Amino acid sequence: MKTPQATLLNLANLFCWTMVLGLLCMVSCRSPQPRPYHTQHDSARYYYQKGWEQIMAQGFYGPAETSYRKALSFDPRFWVGKSVLARLSLDLNERLALKSELDSALSFLEGDERLLLEVYLALTHYTNLRDQASQQGPQALQRALSLAEQNFGQLIRKYPEEVYLKAEYLEIIHSRHGAQAALDTLLVIASSAQKSNPFIQGFTASLWAEVGAFEKAQELAQMLEAQCDTSWPKAYAVWADIYVQMDRLDLAEPYARKANLLDPRNLDASRLLAKILSHKAQSSWINRPLPAAGSNLAFHQELLSLCDAALHYNPHNAEALRVKQEADPVYQAISINFFSTLKRLCSTK
Repeated sequence: MKTPQATLLNLANLFCWTMVLGLLCMVSCRSPQPRPYHTQHDSARYYYQKGWEQIMAQGFYGPAETSYRKALSFDPRFWVGKSVLARLSLDLNERLALKSELDSALSFLEGDERLLLEVYLALTHYTNLRDQASQQGPQALQRALSLAEQNFGQLIRKYPEEVYLKAEYLEIIHSRHGAQAALDTLLVIASSAQKSNPFIQGFTASLWAEVGAFEKAQELAQMLEAQCDTSWPKAYAVWADIYVQMDRLDLAEPYARKANLLDPRNLDASRLLAKILSHKAQSSWINRPLPAAGSNLAFHQELLSLCDAALHYNPHNAEALRVKQEADPVYQAISINFFSTLKRLCSTK
């Protein structure tokens, strides 16, 4: 016959085991955080998220491409991951092949994953048209931005924890409606914690600079710099953008070059360097010497070198393309005249 003490001990043990089993059940039955994309492989999901963090928070585009390829090595049918790789790849043929494959996948996808994939495919389509110098590029871009605003607008409300989805939505609002509209949207959709995310913080600083609130922009950039590792391109690119907005190209260029040095694939740094160099070329072209000036040949050589440098960082920079188109025929005429004169002088000796 059990003593009262033994009975109490058994009841205590039973209670403890009940609590443990209950906790295990809660952990095992808890559904994972919902995502607007699907992959059954945890490693694919990890490297996909890592890629976004590398691009948005740290400013690394080259390493991010490696992360997306790693994600696909675990799950080749991770369609949204494959579409992000298609957006990031510099290889036009690879992008065209991925776009074709993803178009086929889109036919059997539905729901939120389809909404996301539609946008990424539309943006990839625009990039392909642009690199093929197609006249349909500008119309394709406007269609992609309109679709992105519509689809992302639905997704960010259903998945409020997806900070990088919100980041892309804010970029779309900025592209379509301007800096002030993006600032207003940011105040509404970003949580307090998300406003401290390096991308959101840096993007906010750039938006304030664009509307002329430079002190506020610099304050946010200092906060961003404090939380970024010095080996990340992110903070340098944000400082460069702020100084470009302030028309202080002399201050912007070292920051842009530092970001580009840390990751030559960083799109913000490349865009800003192209903008800085094309502005220099434009200013030189406006203030070019008179046709009779002896420095004309050297001046035009330096001017065209500036244009080529700008186009190295961004082959689609309109200002550099225009200045080069105007200056190159002048340079060719000056060169012909210079060398004809030199030949004539040599022949008379």
